[in-house]
This record gives sequence, structure tokens and C-alpha cells, in this order.
Amino acid sequence: MFTIIGIVYVVGGFIWDKRLTNIIFMICGIYLIVMNFIGDFELKSIMGIVCILTPMLIARFSSEETDEKELAEN
Repeated sequence: MFTIIGIVYVVGGFIWDKRLTNIIFMICGIYLIVMNFIGDFELKSIMGIVCILTPMLIARFSSEETDEKELAEN
């Protein structure tokens, strides 16, 4: 399951216009893919949760910014 989410984040990293957003999506996606193949350690699950939530929050709040700009133009 985490591998599929990671693949979606890596692919989603190519659609954004901002370079920082692309990098964050790619790093989170790659970590979610790789975390399935590395051994257990204390921060593995915490970093996994952060990598799942961060792109979701970026997508949530950046879409509102573009909607507000489009409304202001009309």
C-alpha cells in the first residue's frame, strides 16, 4: 500500500509548477517506496506518517491559493 502511495507521489511531483513542491513530493514518494525494503527503526513509522501527510497538506492549501486568484481575476 505504501509503495502505491509513493508511486503516486513521485508521479504527482511532475505536475506542480513550483520546484520546491516537486522536490517535496518526490522525496516523500521515494521514502514511502524505500521504507518497505529497509529494516525497522524507531523513526521509520513517524517519518512515514510525515511523508504521507505533507504532500496532502501542500495539495490542500495550494489549491485554495489558485482558486482565490482565479476568483479575484473574474
